[in-house]
Amino acid sequence: MVNVDLKLLEPTVPTPLLALAAREGRTLRVPAGAQLFRAGDAVTGLHLLVDGAVRVTRASAGRAVTVHSERPGGLLGEIALFTDGSYPATAVAIEPSVLCFIPAASVRRALGAEPELADLLLRRMAARARGVIARLDRMAHLTVLQRLALYLVERHDATRTRTMSLGMTQVALAEELGTVKELVVRELRTLRELGLIEPLGGGRYRLADLTGLRMVAGERRRR
Repeated sequence: MVNVDLKLLEPTVPTPLLALAAREGRTLRVPAGAQLFRAGDAVTGLHLLVDGAVRVTRASAGRAVTVHSERPGGLLGEIALFTDGSYPATAVAIEPSVLCFIPAASVRRALGAEPELADLLLRRMAARARGVIARLDRMAHLTVLQRLALYLVERHDATRTRTMSLGMTQVALAEELGTVKELVVRELRTLRELGLIEPLGGGRYRLADLTGLRMVAGERRRR
């Protein structure tokens, strides 16, 4: 049974999905580091993120690569529900998180009775595919230095502050950028040497030259 206020999600989650969650869902509270599901597991249902953050990764060439990350209002598991019945990637809470879990059987019954819900989930899947393509395009056409600079610029634009942490461990950031920790460390050093960021200790940085960071992020791919 849901025992959280789903109305908090009204600005970002359409009414048909909220109604289904309120009617059929149950609340899950998980600590940071908890796995919601693993790649290859049989699908059990949808997870609607109410609070916290979840990262979805896929193992490739011996390392994990981030497929997408979710914040409140995000939905997890819809691709598995519509495809072969197994999760294609692994979902891990990166903060203490609260989710509403909707069993697969409940979702399938609702899809048969509510065409609007089916249309909503298909549109979410289309948006997810577009996001994955954009992420792949970054990895194919931007260097690790450019991806790191772009990450910092986007983090600034979201928080409107020049003083920040990386928001995650260096290993997790490497997964986010589609690389390895050693290259993240090297390119952080490069940005420091260029005078674009300034380390403040404790894993925090000041964006010393935001214009310069934007220029690095926007450069064409190095040949």
